Amino acid sequence: MMKIYDSGPPAAKTILFLHGANTGAWMWRSVIDSLENYRCIAVDLPGHGNSSQLDWISFEETARQVAAIIQKKAQSSQVAIVGISLGGYIALHLLAIIPEHIDTVMISGIQAKPIPHRRLMSAMGWAMRPFLHSDWLLEMNAKSLNMPPPALTEYVEQAKKNNRQAFTTINQQALDFVPPKAGLQSPCRKLFVAGEKEHPTILESLTVFQQQSLKAQCYTVSNVGHGWSNEKPQLFAHTLDCWIRQRPLSPELDSAS
Repeated sequence: MMKIYDSGPPAAKTILFLHGANTGAWMWRSVIDSLENYRCIAVDLPGHGNSSQLDWISFEETARQVAAIIQKKAQSSQVAIVGISLGGYIALHLLAIIPEHIDTVMISGIQAKPIPHRRLMSAMGWAMRPFLHSDWLLEMNAKSLNMPPPALTEYVEQAKKNNRQAFTTINQQALDFVPPKAGLQSPCRKLFVAGEKEHPTILESLTVFQQQSLKAQCYTVSNVGHGWSNEKPQLFAHTLDCWIRQRPLSPELDSAS
């Protein structure tokens, strides 16, 4: 079973956090620290952190395992889901699998259609595999995500726990990702966001999500990239809190509609 981290008041509104590829539940620490009035549950997904011994199979299978955690932990209450990158893909599958258990979701940094130049991107992923635990590659990747120095150091240390096979498989599956229609049409409120400096396909996907999703709002976040939850964790936490409580979002977010 996946490693689970459960904190905050047990009777408070529950938020489930789903991390990005090649990271782990640790990446949410600064965000969770700013959400002390919520019950926060984070998991190490298969192939990552303290779940590195678990085989990665697919987005859908992982979502089924996460759904079982939600049903056990939250029981009859509805939860909020937040996912970034890999976690966002899983979140959409969760909306298709257990829509009755989710009342709001915030998803950052995913695309609505396959990534262009798939063969080249796939080859790059395979070429990186032997070096995934190399300090120089991990530091380069962390810097590309604009991680602050403390998060950069932890990223390098924690990423060495991650399973190489999981990284390669996830990379292949992400290139071909197509959102499940049942997830897009689930009745919960959906916030799709992307850093202003994201890959063009991710930015263009906001329009698609706006058009194809039920109860969706789409925004870009000024002056940040793919890993903005680590660049600006307080802004990320504030955005999530406002979305859950149905309050106005920060002016640092620009509507993509």
